[in-house]
Amino acid sequence: MSSSQGTQTVAACCHINSLPTETLTSIFHYLDISDIISCCRACRRWRNIISYSESIWRSLCATLTDSYLLVESDRRKGILLEGDLSP
Repeated sequence: MSSSQGTQTVAACCHINSLPTETLTSIFHYLDISDIISCCRACRRWRNIISYSESIWRSLCATLTDSYLLVESDRRKGILLEGDLSP
């Protein structure tokens, strides 16, 4: 076996797409919404995994809800966010 064939074999077996769906789903749980969007654009398989994973969406919705509640709490206290034009 030539050196280039050995390198290609190692690269192929270590490619991220060779990971099982369950492993990729676990990895995606650590990402924020902007990274999830980037992953959906990067690869059809990733888009399908993310699109059909109820647990990923449940986690993202909870994170977005928490963020929204924090922003609303700050607004009620009179704390304006950078770029906020409201009176």
